[in-house]
Amino acid sequence: MCAPLINPMAQGAAVARYGKIDEATEDKIKGLCASNENYGNFFAQNCFMGASGTLLIVSTLSEQGYPVDALQIALWSLPIALCAVIVGTAFNLLFDKKLNAQYKKSGTEGKK
Repeated sequence: MCAPLINPMAQGAAVARYGKIDEATEDKIKGLCASNENYGNFFAQNCFMGASGTLLIVSTLSEQGYPVDALQIALWSLPIALCAVIVGTAFNLLFDKKLNAQYKKSGTEGKK
C-alpha cells in the first residue's frame, strides 16, 4: 500500500507545499511512509479478530491450556494500538516541523 499509493501522495504534497525538494528529503519521506505502514501492520493488526496474528495467538494459547477467544486478544491489543497512533502522529508532526524549518515555510504559506 505504501509504495504505490501513500508515498507518491506524500511526495506530491511535499512538492506542492515546498516546491522542488532534494533527493535526501525524498528518501526521508519514503522512509517515513514505510515506517507509518509498519506502525499499522505491526502494532494494530491484532485489533482485528480475524487477523492471522490474532488467530495464531488464540490457537497457541488454547493448545497450551489457556482458554481465550479472539475478542479478548483484540481488546487487549487496543491500548498498544492507541499508543502506536499517538507516537506515530507525534513523529509525523515533528517531521513536518523539521521540513518547515528546512524549507523556511510555515504550515499555511506553503504554495511554491
